[in-house]
Amino acid sequence: ALNIYVPVGGANNIYQWYKNGLELVGETTDSLIISAVSPTDIADYQLQITNAALPDLTLLSGLYTLDLATSLTDSLALVDLYNATNG
Repeated sequence: ALNIYVPVGGANNIYQWYKNGLELVGETTDSLIISAVSPTDIADYQLQITNAALPDLTLLSGLYTLDLATSLTDSLALVDLYNATNG
């Protein structure tokens, strides 16, 4: 599972998540949760925060990059190490 939480203070914030620069429809909270991560989820994610009280201010989170290939490679390397050392 993937769970990204971006804490932002203040009231009446408007949140919008983006995947590779494209709006993720329905993802409008300070958290992005993908319960069953798959290769189609490999992307850069970013949160945009606005507030009607400050219409000229737009906040952007840093980019969160999901790369399953790295995770899979790391996992396989650990399995190889485990097997090479007889557990």
